[in-house]
Amino acid sequence: MAGNRAESATNPHPGPRVVVVGGAGAVGRLLIGAIDRHGAEQGSAAAVTVLDPGADDPESRIDVMVDAEALTGALTDADVVVLAVPESVAHAIGPVVLAATGSEAVVVDTLSVKDRWFRLVTGTSERPSVLAINPMFAPSLGFAGRPVAVVELPSPAGGDDRWSNWFMGVLAATGCGLVPVKANDHDRLTAGLQVATHAAVLAFGATMVELGLDMDQVGRLAPPPHLTMLALLARLVSGEPHVYHDIQYGHPLATETRAAMIAGLQRLEAAAAVTDPAAYRAFTEPMVSMVSGSPSSLTGLCHRLFAELRTPE
Repeated sequence: MAGNRAESATNPHPGPRVVVVGGAGAVGRLLIGAIDRHGAEQGSAAAVTVLDPGADDPESRIDVMVDAEALTGALTDADVVVLAVPESVAHAIGPVVLAATGSEAVVVDTLSVKDRWFRLVTGTSERPSVLAINPMFAPSLGFAGRPVAVVELPSPAGGDDRWSNWFMGVLAATGCGLVPVKANDHDRLTAGLQVATHAAVLAFGATMVELGLDMDQVGRLAPPPHLTMLALLARLVSGEPHVYHDIQYGHPLATETRAAMIAGLQRLEAAAAVTDPAAYRAFTEPMVSMVSGSPSSLTGLCHRLFAELRTPE
């Protein structure tokens, strides 16, 4: 079994036994940091085991896709199992994880798309409790002040919520905003929050490539909205490709969402093709209604963002 990162000579498990599958990745490291800080504040450190072929500790360099025996052995005595892995890995090892983890433990997933995972979980009769989270930000930004979607699936008969509650406490201590989301709502929400947003930025980037503009001049002339889009594009295309591909490829509503975006662009084309500005007003009216609940706060946020923007050197 991979080595434990937190042990005590007098009590080898002063806190829960936590296994982080994918603990060497950005999300895994972020969560391990939160677990460590929570343990230090509570005076009860968790015993954390990392399983990741890219781990610093040679004993933790385990590829769970090929070493099911090591994975099963690590999970047998775990109180908390965290899956901080790409969706393809989570789906591949999911049956082993649900079968090997004890009924009193909790499995925490960090997947951006939940539908397929939820169907596997709810179709497994004998399983541990499952807590699904989705940090709605890049790990490099840290938890403080950031939203985290939380879906707590019904515990199996006789299940124990102790470790689910413990993990929720770990998250709460980071200063993030925990947002309860129903299982049926998660993927529809992320279709707008992630699929549509990323697709719009990537389509903007593809348009700029097609236009073939002098990017030196663009950089010096870019007004705040364009500079913001360029910054978003740079962040997106320099990130982990599998993360953004998972969202565009693996999301069950991705095709439907991009089709809605194409239809919206066609409506804009129709509104812009006539001389009467009333057509444009009619096109934007539903958007005005959509943001009418907090127009001052949103426009104020935009003003503050633009006030901070300066053309990069």
